[in-house]
Formats: sequence, C-alpha cells, structure tokens
Amino acid sequence: MGGVEAQEDANWQLFLAVNDGDLAGVHAALAAGASPDAAVHNVAALQHAVQRGHAGCATALLGSGAHPGGADSMGRTPLHHAAILGSAAASAACAAALLAGGADPAALDSDRCAAAHHAARRGHVGTLRLLLAAAPAAALLQTGMGLRPLGIAVVYGHVSAARCLLEEAPLPPQAWAGEVLAALAVASEAGHDVGCLYVPLLARSPLNAHEWAEVPCPCAGLGAALPAVVERSVDEAALLVQRLPPADRERLRPLLWPTLNPRPTPA
Repeated sequence: MGGVEAQEDANWQLFLAVNDGDLAGVHAALAAGASPDAAVHNVAALQHAVQRGHAGCATALLGSGAHPGGADSMGRTPLHHAAILGSAAASAACAAALLAGGADPAALDSDRCAAAHHAARRGHVGTLRLLLAAAPAAALLQTGMGLRPLGIAVVYGHVSAARCLLEEAPLPPQAWAGEVLAALAVASEAGHDVGCLYVPLLARSPLNAHEWAEVPCPCAGLGAALPAVVERSVDEAALLVQRLPPADRERLRPLLWPTLNPRPTPA
C-alpha cells in the first residue's frame, strides 16, 4: 500500500475509532500515520469526537497536534459543539479538554454566539464555570441579536446557570439590569419559575426607579438581597421593602426602622 493510501486508511481508522470512543484505536491510528486533523465529509476528527462526547479521544487528538479552533460551515468550533452537547457531564469534560488544548472561549460562530451562549442555552453550569475561568469577558459578549449568556439562561428558565452568571460573571461596563429584568419577564410569561433570580440581581446591580417598577410586588424571598441593597443605597432599600410580602415586612420592621429612618444629626 502506497504512502498516500496508507495515510488515508489510517485516517479512516482514526475516524472509526473516534466515532466509537475507542481511545486505544485512536492512539493506534495516530501511530500508523493518521493526521490528527483528519476529516470525513468535511467533519474534522476532533469535532466528531466532541459531538460524540468522547473527551478522552479529544484529548488524544489535541495532544497529537489537532487544531482546537477549526470551524465548521456554521462557524462553530469544537468548543461550541462541546457547549451544545445534551449531557452536562460530557459537555464539561470536552470543554475542559479543549480549553487545556488551547481552544479560544471567545470565538464566535456565524450567529455571533460564543461557547458561553450555547452553554447558557443548555443550562450547563459546569461548562459555564470553565468558560468563565478561562475568559471572564466571554460572559459579556453579545450575539447578533444583542443577547448575553445571562439573558439566554434566564429566558430558557435555567435557574442554576443564570444564578452562576449573576453571581460569578463580571459586570458589563454599562448597567445591564434592564436586560435581565426584560429576560425575567419573558421567562415568567413562558411559565418558568425564575422569581428567585431577583435576589442575586438586586444584590449585585443598582436599579433606577423605572427598573424597580419592573420588580414584582410582592416578591417572595426578596429580603435576602436587603443587606447588599442597604449597603448600596437607603433609597433602594426602601423600594425593596415595598416589594416584600407583608409577613416579611412586619418581621423585618424592627431591623429596618433605624436604617430607613435615621435620627437627624444634632446641630
């Protein structure tokens, strides 16, 4: 068998091994001369390994020099495909392998989505944390429709993913509370139970009067945000108290009175 034919056969064996998650077969095909960037029907072996959720095979290919950023016809890199996986565990494992192999977490597909946008849509908290650790600013990227990962997680009702982004992602340079409030309204109308997300939002971001009007009244559990809001603004704290359920407001009244009604300073 000639050199070209031998490599083509090795490439085919590599692709078959990747498809089956056969790590020993992957190593054997690479040792036989397969290219780590081998492709079948324009699908690279690394992309196929990720789409099948085979993180070990992806690691082997990357270790042999596979390009971590090769994009498909939709502009999606293997890291995008890792974020899209249905299994949260496989998504995180593949994302970890790709990031360790040099994948760019800020790469955008043809819809201007980064991997974080896809992970947010799937609700993959583990993958989001890996992406945030590798590139915190990826959480601020906007799609072609102007959506950030946080807004996507909220709209799809992925409370854990949204909470992760609310609490751990960097804040955008401009106030984004309005974006999040709009997403919360959409999610609520769709039947998602996202009321608990008002607490981390209010604890982290100041709201103007118009935005406070978008916070439900009453809003159960909102008192958990009170310490952070009081520290930021007594005026905002008063607006928060107005939105507490009556029982919570009465229970907290002895603690709130000195803060919301300070004694005048003696002349």
